Amino acid sequence: PSIIAFMAAPVPPSLQNFGSSCFNKNTMKNYFDAPTYNEIIETLDYKTQFSEELIVKYAEGALKWAVDNGCTHITHVFQPLSGSMAEKHDIMFKIDSNGCVTSSLKPFALISGEPDGSSFPNGGTRPTHAARGNTVWDPRSLLTIGCIGEARTLRVPSIFAGWNGITLDFKTPLLRSEQALETATLAALRAIGDEAHTRVESHCGLEQEFFLIDEKYYKARPDLMTTGRTLLGTDPSRGQDHSDRYFGWQATRVEDCIYEMEQEFWKIGIPNSTRHREVAPAQYEMAPLFQAANQANDNNLMMMAIMKEVAKKHGLTCLLHEKPFAKLNGSGKHNNWSFGTNIERNFFSPKSKYFLLATAAFVRGVHLYGALLRSSVATSGNDHRLGGHEAPPGIMSIYVGDEINDMIDRAIAGEDASYRDDCKVQSFGVNYLPVFRKQASDRNRTSPIAFCGNRFEFRAVGSSVNTGWSTTVLNAITADSMNYLAEEIQKAKDAGDKDPMATVVTATLKEHRDVLFNGDGYSEEWVQEAKKRGLPNLPNTAVALAAMDDPKVEEMFTRTGVLSKEELQARTFVFYENLCLDVITELRCLTNMCYKLVLPAAYRQLKLMIDSQAAVEQNREQINSLVAELHEALDECIAVDKESENISENVAKANFMQNRVRPVMERARNAADSLEHLVDKASWPLPTYHEMLNTVNK
Repeated sequence: PSIIAFMAAPVPPSLQNFGSSCFNKNTMKNYFDAPTYNEIIETLDYKTQFSEELIVKYAEGALKWAVDNGCTHITHVFQPLSGSMAEKHDIMFKIDSNGCVTSSLKPFALISGEPDGSSFPNGGTRPTHAARGNTVWDPRSLLTIGCIGEARTLRVPSIFAGWNGITLDFKTPLLRSEQALETATLAALRAIGDEAHTRVESHCGLEQEFFLIDEKYYKARPDLMTTGRTLLGTDPSRGQDHSDRYFGWQATRVEDCIYEMEQEFWKIGIPNSTRHREVAPAQYEMAPLFQAANQANDNNLMMMAIMKEVAKKHGLTCLLHEKPFAKLNGSGKHNNWSFGTNIERNFFSPKSKYFLLATAAFVRGVHLYGALLRSSVATSGNDHRLGGHEAPPGIMSIYVGDEINDMIDRAIAGEDASYRDDCKVQSFGVNYLPVFRKQASDRNRTSPIAFCGNRFEFRAVGSSVNTGWSTTVLNAITADSMNYLAEEIQKAKDAGDKDPMATVVTATLKEHRDVLFNGDGYSEEWVQEAKKRGLPNLPNTAVALAAMDDPKVEEMFTRTGVLSKEELQARTFVFYENLCLDVITELRCLTNMCYKLVLPAAYRQLKLMIDSQAAVEQNREQINSLVAELHEALDECIAVDKESENISENVAKANFMQNRVRPVMERARNAADSLEHLVDKASWPLPTYHEMLNTVNK
């Protein structure tokens, strides 16, 4: 029998403040009368619009709560296409004719703010002479109180759009994709004959990986400060080869830092539940419990901001770049995604009667739009991580495991495809150990999309990004396929099919099973096999972003109502532009560091060797050769920088960055890193990999 008993106990003091800075249901009860509270909750649960009267009441309660917690300002927090959060703080008071000050929050001030649309990435949709933008409150994401130093600010999660109505953020498409998934899923259920379900929600669990290094070393590295990653640096003598870092013991200083981060998370209602060391030295991971995708994404953005601020208090710097250190594991943000209804919360539970329906929709979506899904995680930082035998390759495939694969095989064969819960008891040769049944599926870390028992884990997402975009694509491609299934089920039903759902699911899985792969995604054999199956291999951002120009992608987004043609074009432009800006910034930073730091260090070393009159002619020749090699590479760096200024078209410029700029940077790095090996430590001006990685956890 399953062990299903749960124990309840009082929470420790550090958890007693959970949600204290969050306007959640528990807090709302203290600021609204029962009828108002019930109306608010019903409005939120059923995803209907607030009435004008209810907004007035909500603003009054929110103001009282904010004032009780010391807030002086309000800010509409939004998610521009730059990838980070943005906010403008406005005072919450009014002054009467006598000069008396009272707190004030008008309903419209809660609903909307007005940023400058032209000053954010917009793909040309908001020129300077047409700059107005608007933020609009998202009531289904919780208000929080921002605490930075002594300041207290009421934070209002919001969408962001230009005055012309074109959205310029990551949140709005995510909300639309939720709506599209709900409409499509309910249509499929109605076609089957199930009218009981009324709402659909997708859920995410986002695993956040990061590095912590001493702040003094961070400030001594212009590359880390400017680009987020080291552009120079040789391997430490001890890296991750011993495989003894993962889940290892944490130093007190690091444990205290991460624990304080958690306490700040808990105050604003972020249910962080996991913390541990990762594979690389100085690398860690934290992950909250599953939540509705919209709230989970908002929470992750707040987590990243809090992590950076708290780290400073401990003399540390939190690095969120996907690859801050070469030849060591980079950082990802695995997006554990699922969806379900108000009656059945998770359709990806194999015990759900709609498991194969949901799986067929997802499999079809990934097969048809795998290139788009790959593009959703395409960034300059992620290019250094994906496909490097530490993260999934650029081929989008799905791992389902033996048990689920067996279900799919049986479905295609027309047999009983119900889930067989026959997980075997494992014996470890120790009599007193408790009974343990192994999980239904293994874990495949080489797959970009892996089934993990009750959700699909999209492992290719980068650590620094706004996951709203990848979740939007997951929702949208599944919604599009669910609409297809709904139509096909209805056709089969009208034709007299006795089990239309099974018929359509079987045909869909059979047609699209080429995207399923349970093997080693890192192997060269898979690259060749994927090519035979017609699965695209998109190894970098410059080639991956081309998927966004595919007419079928535009049709899918417009058909589902997630993005208009103009909004998709704007994002395509911005994503290409972001890549080009990132790479050219790295190029200029590298060039500057080599001229101002690396070459002077080499010259000092040569002078030291000459002054010492040591018989080291061979070493001097080696350094002179590397100096010449570096000068030659830097000449190329300057040349490609100038050449890039003459390329105006974004796609051509992105390909130039990938094919011309990055190889030149690599040559310069190789020469500089070789010099680091030969230059006296006292003469080397940069903190080394050893210092940055192997001291923080001691």
